[in-house]
Amino acid sequence: MTFCIIAREPGSGLLGIAQATNPLSVGGRCPFIRSNVGAVSTQAYTDPGLGPLAIELLALGHAPHKVLKELAETDEHFAWRQVGIVDRHGRAAVHTGAQCKPHSDAIVGDGYLVMGNYLLTDQVVPKMDAAWKASAGRLFEERLMAAVVAARDEGGDLGGHRSACMLVYQT
Repeated sequence: MTFCIIAREPGSGLLGIAQATNPLSVGGRCPFIRSNVGAVSTQAYTDPGLGPLAIELLALGHAPHKVLKELAETDEHFAWRQVGIVDRHGRAAVHTGAQCKPHSDAIVGDGYLVMGNYLLTDQVVPKMDAAWKASAGRLFEERLMAAVVAARDEGGDLGGHRSACMLVYQT
């Protein structure tokens, strides 16, 4: 139902999330970010309680892969979730549960991740990745937007696009 990019820019220290989906108010339900800690998106049958928990675990010094392990142990429905995390150091990890809908995918790169679920085609996430890489050298916010626009142009969310958000914080 949602596609997003989470990234950290090493030169400026900026940390950001940009995402879009069909359900309304994605910005109030999926993204979580804290300056000098990290950024998290919980999507695909999301549980908004997982985001604050993930941020707290990052604040305690847990690496993103360890945070995902902790979330899996506390959430009996983790197989239905997609969760992506990038911490203040640029370490990234993603979980796409086995029960996520068709055309769910994620790509993790150096300091970023792109992910999506319930997408129109299996090319949405690779197009986001390519747009992120192709936009190197541009303003951080423009790069985030380029990835989301590429996803939309590839068909994006199977249900359409009615809600989007972008959050950018200094780390």
